[in-house]
Amino acid sequence: MNGYSEIEREKVSLINATCDSLERLENDKNETLYFEHNQVRQLVFQQALQEL
Repeated sequence: MNGYSEIEREKVSLINATCDSLERLENDKNETLYFEHNQVRQLVFQQALQEL
């Protein structure tokens, strides 16, 4: 039974680590999208100013 408990603890630990990694990846993705959105907005604004 002791070996089974250790396997279960390791499984829970791996699941938690995976969830943490996925959360970090999601946050990085959102930050990247926000940055890219701002870059595009800035380029559009600059082009609009040049056309004036």
